[in-house]
Amino acid sequence: MMATIITFGMALIASLQAQDTSKANSSFQQAAPAVPDSKTPVFPNPVYVVPVQQRDDRTPKQRCWDNESARIGETLSDLDRLAIDLKCSQR
Repeated sequence: MMATIITFGMALIASLQAQDTSKANSSFQQAAPAVPDSKTPVFPNPVYVVPVQQRDDRTPKQRCWDNESARIGETLSDLDRLAIDLKCSQR
């Protein structure tokens, strides 16, 4: 009977030690939580992102004037103004 109690006690102590070691190992493993895998959503069609630009409220004639005066790049003479006006008048 005494041998049975001692054997049972030793088995109980061994199982408690095994639980303590598994808890110690699991606490080290849980110290740095695993990062979940980021899953990108699957779309049936490709998604395109178009950058938004500021709206240009100028008229086509004013844009033409600005482009031509920038192309010349210096102070406009009367002849330059007349040429730009003739070129941009159809817009």
